[in-house]
Amino acid sequence: YTRSNCEYSYVEDNILLFESLTTGGFIIPVKGGYKSGGRIYDSFSRMPSWIRNTMMIHGKPIVELDFITLHPNLADTLYSEGTNKFINHTSVAFYLGCDRAEAKNAHLTFFNLKLKPFQNSKVYPYYKETRPAMIEKIEAIKKNEGYQTISYQLSALEVELMTRIFEEFDKNYITAIYVFDAVLVEGKNQEYAKKIMDKIAREMNIQTSVSINN
Repeated sequence: YTRSNCEYSYVEDNILLFESLTTGGFIIPVKGGYKSGGRIYDSFSRMPSWIRNTMMIHGKPIVELDFITLHPNLADTLYSEGTNKFINHTSVAFYLGCDRAEAKNAHLTFFNLKLKPFQNSKVYPYYKETRPAMIEKIEAIKKNEGYQTISYQLSALEVELMTRIFEEFDKNYITAIYVFDAVLVEGKNQEYAKKIMDKIAREMNIQTSVSINN
């Protein structure tokens, strides 16, 4: 194998990336363009997760908080007005009679696919049968505006969600590190941070909840 065509991650490469992102100081956060939905990019969001998870806040170990099955539930909010129940990998797998890992893997690319691969996806029958109106809207957008439009719209809603969360964190003096749809906080703040994140999601009619990963 060579590093360009194998699935392994090399520690040496990760360390070199970390050094390039931090030498001379951390990269100032930059807002991405339309294609990224305005996501914020900085040293923390770009570095390997195993290195990021060894960091500390105020000298204390960090805890990762992330939303469960976020993008399917963002899609539910955007295209079926969030009127349905919480979508998760387990319930989709049970409905389809497949392994949870299969459902989770299919979800990673499902909404980003071109129209035909989208319709041939493992999880497509679940949405076609349980959320036909949502599927109809997504298919029309992919056909008339381009398949990438869905990705842009989902990312934009994700950014709006995380922006409101960080505004609330700031009001409550919670130091947090932004990593797209997840945050890293000091252990003592994990429950309060989770409460804030869940509250903002409910206010935005996004049917998801936060998982705490120590």
